[in-house]
Amino acid sequence: MGSSTYQPQKKFASPQLRELLQNEQYPLNYVHKFIGRKTDEFFNDVGEFESKFTKATRVSERESAPTGENIYVALTYTFEANSADEVIEILEAASALKDLKIIL
Repeated sequence: MGSSTYQPQKKFASPQLRELLQNEQYPLNYVHKFIGRKTDEFFNDVGEFESKFTKATRVSERESAPTGENIYVALTYTFEANSADEVIEILEAASALKDLKIIL
């Protein structure tokens, strides 16, 4: 295993998203879902993600049937967010996961 390349990105902090999230009622039970390739690198980064967001609870893990040479895994978390900034922070952190395919 090499060193991690996990570095959260700052691409979710658009003014429109921030405004939309600020209209929510907090605390908010936020459901966070994403899909990535089933690789060691992906799960290493997921481990770092979970270490950073200890309030996030993994509630589901589903594996796809093989697609070509790839197998995908969908992870779902619940997270009690106290502000729009906390939701944006978890989105930015998930965006940095190696082999991430999509955030739902």
